[in-house]
Amino acid sequence: MEYAIAALGCAILAAGVLIARAIRGRRSRESAAEAQRLQELVTAQQVLEGRIKAVADLQIASAAELSKTITDSSTALTRAVNEQMGATQERLGTTLTASAKETAESLGKLVEKLQAIDEAQKNITGLSEQVVSLQHVLADKQARGAFGRSSSRTSCGTLSRNPPTGSRPRSPTGSGSIA
Repeated sequence: MEYAIAALGCAILAAGVLIARAIRGRRSRESAAEAQRLQELVTAQQVLEGRIKAVADLQIASAAELSKTITDSSTALTRAVNEQMGATQERLGTTLTASAKETAESLGKLVEKLQAIDEAQKNITGLSEQVVSLQHVLADKQARGAFGRSSSRTSCGTLSRNPPTGSRPRSPTGSGSIA
């Protein structure tokens, strides 16, 4: 567009130079007809200048309108993108918060279960030690006999202190009941 305006301006300038030369060269031989022709050329040049200026003004106005439209579209697009980004960030924040809460709850439950497993493991270890100790006792005849006597005394002592309901106490000789 600018090149077209520059080319038209050069054409006008060239026409003006030609007209000026024509005026100088023909001054001596000027006639009324030539003066009229020269006046017509000057008038045509002025009309052409006016049209070129109108086209240039139209192009400037069109460029300004296009620039305004692009700026408005860019502003609207930026606003829309910012709104979408804000909404996305808000949803992402909410999702991350909920996810963190669920993870914390899951980890808390996992810790509780691990503590229960640890406690059960301790109980199993204790029972295992008792079984091994009992196996040693039962493997040795003397120790097994001592264990049996001890167990009997403990059982009898418990029964004599807490007799089963509906039974009568027995005599120490075992021959009958104590009346």
